[in-house]
Amino acid sequence: MAFVPPKDRVMETSISNSQTVFALAGAVDTSFNRFSASMAVGDTTVGAVVEPGVAFKSGILTYSATNQVTIDSTGFESKGTFSSGGTKEVFMGLPAKSALMVDGAQSLTSTQKNQILTNIGSVGTDVAQSLSTAQKKQGLANLGVFPILRSYLAGLALSVPGVLSGNFVIDPGVATDSSNADVMSLAAQMLKTTASWVAGGGQGGLDTGSIAANTWYHAHLIKHPGINQVDALFSLSATAPTLPSGYTLFRRIGSMRTNGTQQWWKFVQRGDEFLWDVASLDVNFAGTTAIQVASLKVPTGLIVNALLNVGGIGPGTGAGQGRAWVFSPAINSAGDLASPSTSF
Repeated sequence: MAFVPPKDRVMETSISNSQTVFALAGAVDTSFNRFSASMAVGDTTVGAVVEPGVAFKSGILTYSATNQVTIDSTGFESKGTFSSGGTKEVFMGLPAKSALMVDGAQSLTSTQKNQILTNIGSVGTDVAQSLSTAQKKQGLANLGVFPILRSYLAGLALSVPGVLSGNFVIDPGVATDSSNADVMSLAAQMLKTTASWVAGGGQGGLDTGSIAANTWYHAHLIKHPGINQVDALFSLSATAPTLPSGYTLFRRIGSMRTNGTQQWWKFVQRGDEFLWDVASLDVNFAGTTAIQVASLKVPTGLIVNALLNVGGIGPGTGAGQGRAWVFSPAINSAGDLASPSTSF
């Protein structure tokens, strides 16, 4: 059942002996359409019934059965009483009560705003009324606005208080969940500890198991749609955290690493860029002509752009000079890098 905004050229005849229920006998002529072309049983619209020279009623029309319309004229214009057996004309149209004409400088009341929304088939509501998620989405859809912005994220920066800490902090922000089904909004900064997850700020954030040393974890914003509750947790998984009961939506917002005593290494976040507070020496070995794979302190389970400081000392001259190049292990082979031209 839905409200159908009135359409032009929808008019049928009826000879029903009723003041409110009218069996529809067909379009008045070939230039008009039948109600069945625009409405399903149970749908409503606005319009009127007229018996020329006898009676008129405008109001809410309900397509109450196949080829049948019921009119509720309460609060609308009506005059006279329909005759028995007289031919009536039933049509869609905007009653004067539903029309609203204003000049550009006029301020609208809540009632007038609601009337405009009703006339365009949107959601009318008193300003003090809380809208459901479905109503908000429908209102945006009627205005031609996408209610969900795919992959959207703003704010929600991560930080660690102190040089080393068992806590991490998430700044306020908004993000679309990983399935692009809903928006999650964190209204205030939230702190989470390394204990097992408990709802709310200042509580544990680990999704399952016990915190491990020297391990990468992924921070996620999560949401319980049933109670519209947004929280956070961290997990070994970047794509499938273990969610608490009722929480069905999540979005990874960053990654963090513990040290040897299960505390977080401090880092600085600038947008999508994460920098260690103190540079980490990850690789230190003598040169070789063979390709070597070196492990860096970057998040596991993801492909990232590693930000590196690279230095080297190469004694000798000419062919004996020391040379070095760095490339991602995601590259299948060194290819043209086998003959580097850069030396230092």
